[in-house]
Formats: sequence, C-alpha cells, structure tokens
Amino acid sequence: MVIILDNLKKVEIFTDGACSGNPGAGGWGAIIRFKGHEKEISGGCPDTTNNRMELTAVIEALKCLKEKCDVTIYSDSQYFVNAMTKGWAFSWKAKNWRRSGNEKVLNPDLWQNLLDLWEKHKIEAIWVKGHAGHPENERCDALAVGEIKKLSENGFSPENADKILVVIDMQNDFINGTLGTKEAEKIVDCVKSKIENFDGDVFFTRDTHSEDYLSTQEGKKLPVTHCIKGTSGWEIHPLLDKIRADLNCPVFDKITFGSKELAEHLCQLNKKNPLKEIVLIGLCTDICVISNALTIKAFLPEATITVDSSCCAGVTPESHQNALNAMKMCQINVI
Repeated sequence: MVIILDNLKKVEIFTDGACSGNPGAGGWGAIIRFKGHEKEISGGCPDTTNNRMELTAVIEALKCLKEKCDVTIYSDSQYFVNAMTKGWAFSWKAKNWRRSGNEKVLNPDLWQNLLDLWEKHKIEAIWVKGHAGHPENERCDALAVGEIKKLSENGFSPENADKILVVIDMQNDFINGTLGTKEAEKIVDCVKSKIENFDGDVFFTRDTHSEDYLSTQEGKKLPVTHCIKGTSGWEIHPLLDKIRADLNCPVFDKITFGSKELAEHLCQLNKKNPLKEIVLIGLCTDICVISNALTIKAFLPEATITVDSSCCAGVTPESHQNALNAMKMCQINVI
C-alpha cells in the first residue's frame, strides 16, 4: 500500500474590498498567515467597484505565494466565494465569459487572473459575515478603507479620473525576446517615466496566445511563437510590471491586435464621466497600437485620442512612421 502525504504548506488568507460610491474610489486589503507569521498587503484604485476590489484582494494575496500551497481563503464576498465554490467562474470561462441567457460576465479580466492562480494551489474559500466582529476581516476592511483615504488625500476621485493612459503590450517578447527590437528596448525608460508622471488612470494590455498559436490565422501569417500565456516572454517588462502592481492597474489580455473589451470598458467609464483624453503608448506602433487606437475611435468617435510617438516603437522605423501617418489621417492626435 502506498501512502501519499500532503506536504503542502498550509496558508490562511483573509481578504476584503471596499468602495466609496460603488463605482468610485476603492481599496482592498489582505492578510497572509503562515505558521503564526503574518503579512499585510493593500492597494487602491480611483475608479472601480466593490466587487473588483474584493477579487483584487484575493488575486494579490495569491500572487504572494511562491510555491504550491494548501490555502484557506476567508472573505465576506459572496460574489467571490459562491463563484468559486459552486463552480460558476469555471462555467463562465467555458462559455467565453457569458452567463446563462448569453449575458456578459462582469470583470472577466480579474476572473481569468484568479482562475490562473487557483490552478496553482489547493484552495478552500470560506465565507465570513462582514462587519460582524471577525478580527481579521475587520483588519482587512481597515486596510481597504485606508487605501481609499490615501486616494482622497492625494486628490484622486472618480470625478477627476477623466484621463486614461493605455500601455500597449510592453511585454518581454516584444522588447528583448523573440520579436524584440533595439527600438523597443530604447523606449522602456520613456514609458516608465510616462506612467509615473501621468495624471490619470493607467491601463495595460497584454498580447496573449496559447500553445496552438502557430495553427491560428495570425500564427500562419506570422510564424514566430511569442507571448504564450504563462511564459516569461508573455510577462510585462519587470520595470513596468512593478509600477503596474504598485498602482493596481487593470490588465486587458487580448488574443488579437485590438481589444474590444478595453474599448467597451472605456465606453462605460465615459458614460459615467466623459473622458477628456485617452493616450496610447507601447508596442508595436504599426500593429497593436494602431489597432487599439482605431478600435477605441470606433467605439468613442467624439473622444480625444492621442498617441505619444516618443513612447512607441514599430516593427521597423519605417513602419512605425507609416503607422503614425495613418493614424493622423484618422483624426488621432500624434505627439
């Protein structure tokens, strides 16, 4: 008889999210406990929802685990707990992020990130009643509320989140990997500075392919394997990904050049509070930057869309310039 012992490290995670206005300024907090040692993490977002903050707390806590663990997560979010324990999230993914009746699932980017992390561990999710004296839940709530206060003190609010910076595909494979160029390497510091000094919300996109990439339409026309999900080449450049994590910037994974999900999200933001300007930077000017600029223009024809050419690079310098000229013809500002 063979006896298999479970030698996984047992970790407890407590999470909570909060939002002032829902949608509005939000915060999240988490406590990670292992053998009596605890780590507190937290973050905030100037324009978000309570559910997004609840999911983000879980995601960021799981990201802190460096190996497969036996994890128990305590959350007061029935949205999260029910979706995972009752299998709803797995069903939504199988239906391409649709509910029964073909209704779109909200927050597919976060659910996808959560499911990716879920597969790496043995996890049990337990619901606890919020604001009912549960010590760790109260601490997480205080962390989340504290992040909202920080945003308020720094002058961030949904009312002034009227400028958006979209960082397109600043991934290792496009910078110094299989499709990297010296021009792409040169713009990394410029992109970093642009993000750090931008007065508004920042979103990232991530080119995302699967192992069967070469059999796809794109793969047949560009037979160079790149940005395979989960590989180092798929990851955002480490200098930029650290900023993204610190700012808690949303990431839109996309399987093709332009992201319809990104454009739809910008439309929703514009309905709540008209956007003054959407700025695009990143890679590659002549493929994904121009594709996303024109997609956003189609969804928001009255929005001011700007491409900062100093923070972009093309497949070649010539195709970079050709793409900039084409965008100018389509009434996109090029600076």
